[in-house]
Amino acid sequence: MSKNEEVAVIYRTHYWNEDTEYLARKLYGQSLGYQFFVTCDETNKTIDVGNFNKISHTNDPASLGLKPKSGHEPNLWFDADFVFYYLVRSLPKVKYFFLIENDCSLNINLEELIKGVVEKDIDLVGQIFDPKENDWPQKTIDCYYGEVKQMLFPFVMLSRKLILKLYEERLRIKSMYDSDTASYSWPYCEAFISSYVYSTGGFKVINLNDLYDMSRYKFRPHNYIYSGISNIPNSIIHPVLGKDFLKKALEVLNVSEIFDPDSDLSKNLETFPSEISIPLLSEAILKLKSPQKVDSFWQLALKRRWIQSMPRKNIAFAKPALQSSVSEWSMEKELDKDARLVTEAFNHSTMWNHTAIEENPWWQVDLESSERIKTILIYPRHYLYERMNRFIISISDDGLNWNEIYSKNDDQPIYRGEDIGFVVDLDEYYTTRFIKMTLPGESAIHLTSFEVFE
Repeated sequence: MSKNEEVAVIYRTHYWNEDTEYLARKLYGQSLGYQFFVTCDETNKTIDVGNFNKISHTNDPASLGLKPKSGHEPNLWFDADFVFYYLVRSLPKVKYFFLIENDCSLNINLEELIKGVVEKDIDLVGQIFDPKENDWPQKTIDCYYGEVKQMLFPFVMLSRKLILKLYEERLRIKSMYDSDTASYSWPYCEAFISSYVYSTGGFKVINLNDLYDMSRYKFRPHNYIYSGISNIPNSIIHPVLGKDFLKKALEVLNVSEIFDPDSDLSKNLETFPSEISIPLLSEAILKLKSPQKVDSFWQLALKRRWIQSMPRKNIAFAKPALQSSVSEWSMEKELDKDARLVTEAFNHSTMWNHTAIEENPWWQVDLESSERIKTILIYPRHYLYERMNRFIISISDDGLNWNEIYSKNDDQPIYRGEDIGFVVDLDEYYTTRFIKMTLPGESAIHLTSFEVFE
């Protein structure tokens, strides 16, 4: 099949893995009849892209004559249009440059779009919008143009004509910037291209908003690359990611969205591996410090078959706690707040309580109602854990009258590893509301977690 040498579909990446390869192959299949390239930023290392035709470049603004004398240090995130200036040199016969980033899922009839661009001799294709008032991209450009626009960069098309004009404009702006960095800012690429086009006039534009479902074409949150919503026909989705999608998504989303079956987070998780999702989701849920949310989460996980059976319930989670004292090493300076760090723990390494070094220090939890208990897991902070090798466990119905039910009287280490609790297996079931841990003699208590089970 002969290829149209005037059109290049270019997949842009700075790394290569199974996810980028999947999107590259998907895009290649959409681009039959046109030249297809993978362009790689190889500033730091050479990237093997297999059998794809590769165009290599580095972050070298000096070679373009676009390195300012001082101030801004160009990079290929802030100055993504620089990639086009490299490409126009590498592909002298190409008239239309379609550039797609490595975390963008294109679910459109690309051939139909390309034919329309060629027939109408379009100069710019992108999602173009008015920036928010006083948004930072706008501030980098409003000293140059009367009509300020913004355009996300994951999928764009620039004509050779426009690229050459933009390059000339960059050189002009560089000269102004070099002459007075106090009065002029260095333009951000997503505001620069669209603002130049709309302020200058004379260019033909297609706004992707007029053609496709762009509702999930954003800066964040991430979507799962293999989910249904990342592959909706006639949509463009950004950003998409593989096994790291959930970790990234939870940086900006409220994990409670999993309880809404119509939320994007829920839909993304339909095909996401549960062995990856469960540890991330459970930690995020624990951070909410709500026993009810934790119960609801595990019920949901069972219903959606992420797990095969319900885990044991930590009766002490997020319950009120108290301790004998605080110290200069305490993370909180109030007795109850420092003590509660132990019951609200979502891992066993980042938070802990700390009493003073004193005679018979103690820590206790209020289960808020009478509960049946049999097993306790104690997680000491790893540093100086030997202080807690000997301890006593007592229970009470009223928090005043205590009954000793367990004691450890040897020096065998209580610390078994960061995520391995010391097991206190009681000789029988007890029903109680309050549980207290006391260290005999002069010592200090510093725990990362204290878990109680029936």
